[in-house]
Amino acid sequence: EHGLKHNRLRDKMKRERVFEFAKGFWGRAKNCFRIAHNAAEKALKNQYVSRKHLKRDMRSLWIQRINAGGREHGLKYNDLMHGLKISNCELDRKVLSDLAISEPASFAAICALARKSLMDKHYNPKREEIEEQLRLKKIAKVQAKLKEREEEAKQLLAYLREQDVLEHAAAAREEEEEKAAGKK
Repeated sequence: EHGLKHNRLRDKMKRERVFEFAKGFWGRAKNCFRIAHNAAEKALKNQYVSRKHLKRDMRSLWIQRINAGGREHGLKYNDLMHGLKISNCELDRKVLSDLAISEPASFAAICALARKSLMDKHYNPKREEIEEQLRLKKIAKVQAKLKEREEEAKQLLAYLREQDVLEHAAAAREEEEEKAAGKK
């Protein structure tokens, strides 16, 4: 009998816990144990999923705010974040979002830092010289192809002229032969 009492007490505590959790549920989900138990389990599962969704939604909101603030200063979100990564700025998205809203001057300074980092990384003083060399190489290739084609055209023209001359010579011989045959 002692074991039965203990089980009843445990079951009662379990029921109380479920009903405590199910307080505020709609209909029989708050006062029928079987329905309340299922509703409580489903609520706990959804609560777990919703905690993950909340993190996802907040990150998305921060990114939207940073993007809007960055575009006010002429930087896309990707460029802003890349520039900050290059400059070793370790501000996270939550802080950047808050700065974009509440401290526009500070955010403008951060955007300027990101822009400077991007310019320093992508600026190459010899770039114009390298581009000029590449342009000259392309021109040389095009000129070489033009010469090849010109040579091919000359050879083709010579061949056609030769064929034309041979045809004219053959036609002239035939005419001469016809004239000679006609005179006889």
